[in-house]
Amino acid sequence: MDTNYLENNYLTLVGKVTGEKKFSHEIYGERFYVFNLEIARLSGNADIIPITVSERLVTDEMLAQGKNLLVKGQFRSYNSYENEKNRLILTVFAKDVVEVEEPEEQEENDHAGFRLTGVAHTPESAFSGRTYGTVRHETRPRGCNHSGW
Repeated sequence: MDTNYLENNYLTLVGKVTGEKKFSHEIYGERFYVFNLEIARLSGNADIIPITVSERLVTDEMLAQGKNLLVKGQFRSYNSYENEKNRLILTVFAKDVVEVEEPEEQEENDHAGFRLTGVAHTPESAFSGRTYGTVRHETRPRGCNHSGW
């Protein structure tokens, strides 16, 4: 299967920064940080999503507790080996981060959306290469009826 991450894995989230940024790693002198973004649901509950971001995209002021951000990026996963245990970590890798005004109550989730496309495997077939079809899940911001959002 051709993997085109720009077509198959992108998202837009709007939420509020919770907690403080933490250093994650450094590659070729570029530092990356992790922070949590609280995403409000229509039900009144909220999801806390970990965001990985380059130091080049944000300032300390942008990542202050309570700031509202619009994040565009991709879901990523990696294995974390801690205390002799292997754990799958899911995070959003930010490609663009913009500070936004506090949304009004009815517009709170208008910008949130994502698209994930992949190949479904059974646990036994994941290593054999056999696939059982393409899986696609997409949500779009309210009022958006085109695929280029």
